[in-house]
Parts: sequence; C-alpha cells; structure tokens
Amino acid sequence: MDKIVTAPLLDLNFLSHGTLLMEDLAASRLFFEEFLGLEVVKTSEVSIAIRLNSDSCVVGVERSKIVRKSGREYLRNYNVGLSVGDADDVRHARELAVEHKDTYGVRNIADIIDESGRVSFLIEDRDGNFWQIMNDQPTP
Repeated sequence: MDKIVTAPLLDLNFLSHGTLLMEDLAASRLFFEEFLGLEVVKTSEVSIAIRLNSDSCVVGVERSKIVRKSGREYLRNYNVGLSVGDADDVRHARELAVEHKDTYGVRNIADIIDESGRVSFLIEDRDGNFWQIMNDQPTP
C-alpha cells in the first residue's frame, strides 16, 4: 500500500471517542475493569465510558430493542468521534467531505445537526463505519 504524503484534508484537533456495542453492560464492565484494568464510568443506564492513561475515551453502549433497527441504520449510533474547532469548522469539514466523497468511496454524508451546541455530522465510510465530525466543547 502506498503511503500518502500529502497533508490531510481535515484539520482535526483530537480523536474524541469511539463506540463499542455490548450485549450485557454489567458483564462487559467487569471484563474492562477486572481483566483489562481500564477506568470505567457509567454514563447512563445503557452506556459506559472507558479510558486508559488518556483523556480520550471509548463509549460502550448496550444493544437494546431501541437501537436494533432493520438494516445497518442503527450503526449510526456507534461511531468514532473526531473533533474540529468550532461550528464553522464542522461546516467546512462537511463541504470537504462532499467534495471528496467519490475519491475515498464515502457511502453517505449526513446533514449537520446541532444538539445543544454540539454541532456535528456523520460520514459513512466505504466499509460502513460511521465517523462523527464535531465541534470542540468547552470544558466546565
């Protein structure tokens, strides 16, 4: 495989998060904490955040009837988050994604959404993985 020597199209600040599907939240938590030694925080009734020696985390979400939808559409809830600067940077990133969609075999580019200041959109890559491009959020 040839190495790409050009600068990346997106100016990303950091990898924000990734998401894992879990059948049983409690059993998975035991494995993460007791076997792997990861720091685990329960973030909701159906999700946990895990990390190790980093501010970046992976989110674990228990599969439920709510997310088991026909086809692969439910996978939009399970993505890797990539942070850019502000909302304008998110819009610019989407413009670049649309412009280069065919070059990289991107399957789909979702519309931008604003959820209480978290501005983002999803890219479905050639393999069916979802990437959430989102604005940085100030830390409290």
